[in-house]
Amino acid sequence: MSGDVHVRFCERLGGRVPGATRLVIIVKGTKAQAEDIREECRQMLEGTLKLTLNMEKTKITHVNDGFVFLGHRIIRKRSRYGDQRVVTTIPREKARNFAASLTALLSGNYSESKIDMIEAVNRKLKGWSAFYQFVDFKAKIFSHIDRVVFWKLAHWLGRKYRSRLKSLVQSPGPGSK
Repeated sequence: MSGDVHVRFCERLGGRVPGATRLVIIVKGTKAQAEDIREECRQMLEGTLKLTLNMEKTKITHVNDGFVFLGHRIIRKRSRYGDQRVVTTIPREKARNFAASLTALLSGNYSESKIDMIEAVNRKLKGWSAFYQFVDFKAKIFSHIDRVVFWKLAHWLGRKYRSRLKSLVQSPGPGSK
């Protein structure tokens, strides 16, 4: 293989490689060079490690176009200082699907206690935010998810207790009991 590309495989005890290994190779060069490196990798995988590289699923794309890898969108963007840098972001479809799953969780099931419902929502939020904690530009998407949770939970509480949202949101004034 070329000295410019470093590929590392992690194997378990016993030398077995998992069935579906995901690999990204970033090449600084032309598309023809990337295709040559892909062919070298295929030969090394099939010859040395006895693994098969699925050529239909193997893609060559420019980093400016971006790609989704293991739930993260990797793309090169211009920073506010004018230089180009590679960033990882949350794919829009993943954010939409997560908001839809929260909406489904908070739609119906009014017999469940509010504590159990809030714990279920918190478990989902904690897991999702932990998965995306190291991505760039997450504040806008997290803010959107926050609004979805606030309003869906407010509507869920209003339907559960058969009251208007205004009476749920109003806080008692000073001196009231």
